[in-house]
Amino acid sequence: MPKKTPKNKQFHLLKKRDTPLKVTPLWASLKITMTYTVFGTLWILLSDKILLFMSTSQDQFYRISIYKGWLYIVVTALLLFSLIYQRIKADYNLAQKLNTQFKALQKTEATLSNNLQELKMNELELKTSQERYQLLLEGVNDGIWDWDITSGIFIVSNKFFEILGYEIHDTPHFTLDEFENILHPNEKSVVLSQIRDYLDQSIDRYDTQFRLKTRADKYIWVQNTGKAVWDADGNALKMVGALKDITDSKKIQDRIEYLAYYDHITDLPNRARLDEVVNRLIVKEHQVGLIYLDIDNFKMINDLVGHTQGDLLLKQMASKFQNLKHHYHMLSRMSGDEFGFIVVDFDTKEALVTLSEEILKIIRTPWTLIGREFHLSCSIGISYTPDHGQTFETLFQKADTAMYASKNNGKNQTTVFRDLLHDEILEYVELQSNMKNALNAHEFELYYQPQFNMRTHVLIGSEALLRWNSPDKGMIPPDQFIGIAEKTGFILELGDWVIEEVCRHMREWEEQDYNFGKVSINLSGIQILSESFLPRITEIVTAHNIEPKKIVFEITENVAIDDSITTIAKLEALRALKFEVALDDFGTNYSSLSYLKKLPIDYLKLDKSFVYSLGQDDKTGAITESIIYMAHRIGLKVIAEGVEKLEHMEILKKFNCDFAQGYLFSRPISKVDFEEVYLMPKKDL
Repeated sequence: MPKKTPKNKQFHLLKKRDTPLKVTPLWASLKITMTYTVFGTLWILLSDKILLFMSTSQDQFYRISIYKGWLYIVVTALLLFSLIYQRIKADYNLAQKLNTQFKALQKTEATLSNNLQELKMNELELKTSQERYQLLLEGVNDGIWDWDITSGIFIVSNKFFEILGYEIHDTPHFTLDEFENILHPNEKSVVLSQIRDYLDQSIDRYDTQFRLKTRADKYIWVQNTGKAVWDADGNALKMVGALKDITDSKKIQDRIEYLAYYDHITDLPNRARLDEVVNRLIVKEHQVGLIYLDIDNFKMINDLVGHTQGDLLLKQMASKFQNLKHHYHMLSRMSGDEFGFIVVDFDTKEALVTLSEEILKIIRTPWTLIGREFHLSCSIGISYTPDHGQTFETLFQKADTAMYASKNNGKNQTTVFRDLLHDEILEYVELQSNMKNALNAHEFELYYQPQFNMRTHVLIGSEALLRWNSPDKGMIPPDQFIGIAEKTGFILELGDWVIEEVCRHMREWEEQDYNFGKVSINLSGIQILSESFLPRITEIVTAHNIEPKKIVFEITENVAIDDSITTIAKLEALRALKFEVALDDFGTNYSSLSYLKKLPIDYLKLDKSFVYSLGQDDKTGAITESIIYMAHRIGLKVIAEGVEKLEHMEILKKFNCDFAQGYLFSRPISKVDFEEVYLMPKKDL
């Protein structure tokens, strides 16, 4: 391939060749003159000698001389023409070239002028753009950063320093190491790992939140977003991004999350949070147990002392539950008076039952609110994986079913879910829905169990007992529906019906001159604490013209202790109206002797559990005798319940028990049978 001469070299040579010499007018004139003088001198000196040499005669010399003169004129004219032509041509060419160069210069000048104008405009636009960019950087709330990964240079905007509480002159330089040093220790490894993963293109997007330490040594939450540029080989070259202070929004977000997942009264996780945690544990193949409890009759607390004090009680309970935290994974307040305990990877279901017993002990502890002491109980249901389900919702349904079984069976106890419970709960729900209709359909009726003087065997009264005679299910005992009535509040309407029905029967007996003695009526704690309790009783008794002294209202120990101040006030009001009061089932619950001294009662009813063991257990006999003796010492009369054997009666006589009722004398019987057997004949046993 032929070697080419470089273009710049060709241009250089052409430029050198075409460059004109510097010519002045004097030099041009001298050049022509000297040329002409030299040529004329040489012509004169040489031409004659040549003629002499060539001429043979004078005449020939003369003629040649004339020719020589003309030749001289012609030659000198040509010479002058040549010299003048060359000079004029050189001047013309120079003028043409100068004209061309002038035009080129003019064009170049115009181009340069345009370029200069354009440069000035670009400079102005650049300045404006820089000012706009600076205003943008200073105006936005984000701190902008620019990281040249190749050189390691890390540049940040003024706002970046402001976010961290620094002035620009305080920290003129900011390095990546300094950035790492102000990361929160708990998040440093995660943040750096996210950056590495993004630069390695393991993740598609870099957008994260973490905490940074400010100049005041306080941590703020920031959101950091960035975008990187990679070369053809996938190596990261540059990364730019923005840092935003989200501390306030994070607080709002945390508050929203708290409200969504935590109970604001106890600060415990709520049901939604419990749902997430349980399902996560199940996915990780942990065995999960749910202990679900409901405080019995908690509505009564709110009604008596108000919701503020009720909330305070819930906080106290949550605090005491923390004493068991080594035995459970999580504690939650699931709703009003319901708590849930999550136990993980337990050995046997007995471990759940054992923990539930500890929970029951805590709930049974006396609670004090605004000077009042309350005794509470709770009903507990237990379910666990995998036997009872593999989701929180399933576990909760099963635990809820078991909890309701605990309530139906008398409350204050634990029930582990079993398949038959579902049918039992369905029956419970059916009873609840049918109860109102049953009252309107006259399916409820009163039975009476007579009470006798232990020494004279004379009828001294009877206890009115409620029965539900269902056309579908037959005779339903009270322990299967009284609890439901109390829970639904239907006990108030049902209780009023019982009192009015008893008064109606007593009015009939008095009109027939029957000697029926006194009639005992059982009261629910919900009735006693009702605002309408005393006015309603007064209204009913007055309407039927019944003497209050012929009615004995029976209350159980737990009713008396649940809210002793209110209960005592109501009982004192009853006694002021000449009603009598009996403490039923004594010995089955708290059996606090101090309450016997405080309670305004007339009778103490000895629970049948003591009577059953008489004659078989010396300790029971000693305790029974002591109770009777103590009751007499404080002015109470004693009624023994559940007397079924002559042996029981003889022992109770020996202990100076006042009155008795039980199968030995009579089962509870209908009003008609009671009248026929005990009232019409007016006979003793």
